[in-house]
Amino acid sequence: MNICDGKQVNSGKLNRFYPFYQFLSSAFICSTILFMFKGFPAFLKTKTSLILLGTFLAVLIYALTRRTVDFYPFYWITRELLYLNADLYGTHPAFSYPPFFYCVVAPFAVFQAKVAFGLWIAFSVALLFAAIFLVLKMLQSVPSGSPVFLTESWNKAYLGLALVLFIVFDNLYLGQSNILVFFLTVFSIYLFEDGREYLSGITIAAAIAIKITPALFLVYFIFRGGRKVFTGALAGLAAFFFIIPSMFFGVARSNGFFRDFISQVILPFAKNDTIIRETVYYTHTNQSLDAFLVRHFTPMGAEWYPATGVHKFIDPAFFTVGQVKAFSAFFKVFLLSFFAFIFRGAPKKLRRLEYSLVFLLVFYISPSSWLSHYIAVIFAYYTAIFWFSCGTGEANRNTILLGLFSAVILTATGTTPFLQSFSGMFIGHFILFVCLTIVYLREKRISKTVLS
Repeated sequence: MNICDGKQVNSGKLNRFYPFYQFLSSAFICSTILFMFKGFPAFLKTKTSLILLGTFLAVLIYALTRRTVDFYPFYWITRELLYLNADLYGTHPAFSYPPFFYCVVAPFAVFQAKVAFGLWIAFSVALLFAAIFLVLKMLQSVPSGSPVFLTESWNKAYLGLALVLFIVFDNLYLGQSNILVFFLTVFSIYLFEDGREYLSGITIAAAIAIKITPALFLVYFIFRGGRKVFTGALAGLAAFFFIIPSMFFGVARSNGFFRDFISQVILPFAKNDTIIRETVYYTHTNQSLDAFLVRHFTPMGAEWYPATGVHKFIDPAFFTVGQVKAFSAFFKVFLLSFFAFIFRGAPKKLRRLEYSLVFLLVFYISPSSWLSHYIAVIFAYYTAIFWFSCGTGEANRNTILLGLFSAVILTATGTTPFLQSFSGMFIGHFILFVCLTIVYLREKRISKTVLS
């Protein structure tokens, strides 16, 4: 029986596991949230904290009064896997999460659906504010010689969140996992900055075991000489891809899931296939480089959005999907090579800009960058606000202002699916990406001049 259609499991087996799983679930969720807020006492004394906590409650109430889209499928799929021995990738071609993700959902899935959704939202909102706290802490503890970002000015600390509230609400409305992945990635960066490289590797491995795209940060850490990060990541990947799923699904099923994940998700991406299961398509909700090129440089835009004929009039649709995918692959290689080159020899105080650029690079490397995935721009927004506030010259301030203004305004134009089809979110954040790259190159040149 498929329970993803909303049917309950009427099995005695499920009831037998309830007390044990509910105890572990409650302990896991409560301890995680309490741990995240453990380091907040001093931060919570400021005016900033009151505003952030007020926003926390407002966002929580908003999310709990919406009807979720994605979480309930996650919930029912997890129950199928736990109690009906379902085939993960054969039964659900529209979902390409690694098996570990459903292990994360499992503590929530023992509750009734609405209760589980409420706990998931509370968990997500807590993780979001924990991630913001870590970002602010990193910006205030930059290496000697860099300006200090003071969060006593509440508008600076709140502004980064305010600029992405639309994306935050989208994630919570969907019940998505992007906030969890963002938190794990930020936490890994924080640990890397703090010199705890082994733990950083384990944490980034957890993020990779939920969504593959944070693997770009693992590459970055290794590029920056993080040998212990690599060791920790290997241990983490073994745990999150094999050991923990085996504890939930059994060794044979877990290994089968892993083989299916590689063959049906990873290999099609590596081969730059046009179609990757049912999870990669190029309509308005996908704001990746691939989707931008397919939507505007092939006839797809005019065919899928024929209203008013605007796409037919403005799109240079002279290419096939295969041609634009080939160009996209070339451009991705170029981007990675370019940033590997410019990151060489940069001073440590520019790391925050580097992290921001890598977060933005993820949107262009991945074939699917949905609207909700853009939650990761929070890091880039706070870094841009930091550089703008602390001041490194009028030219940089104007460049940053142009980037932020473009990202926010063009994202705001996507109020309908038709308007989103014009890729405002992609274009706006690509402008921000270019602007931050320019600021990075200027800062690197200034640092070299000072040293010489």
